[in-house]
Amino acid sequence: MALSYNEYIGDGSLTTFTTPPYLEQSHIKVIVGGEFTTSYTLSGTTLTFNTAPENGLAIRIVRSSSSDQRLTDYADASLL
Repeated sequence: MALSYNEYIGDGSLTTFTTPPYLEQSHIKVIVGGEFTTSYTLSGTTLTFNTAPENGLAIRIVRSSSSDQRLTDYADASLL
């Protein structure tokens, strides 16, 4: 996958941003102005805030998946 995060600066009116690629919605974490938020909805790779982030606030959309948990299972004799 590509970068595990996208960074933006709020302008007070824009509510839609693009996420990095992810496998599960639970892997996406959003930080606005240095604080985690859950005030958004996801549709594919489009993240829409309920309220536009204020002008000048840093927005960081992060893909965060566990390195201890498998995301897929492989079986012997399966084709890759």
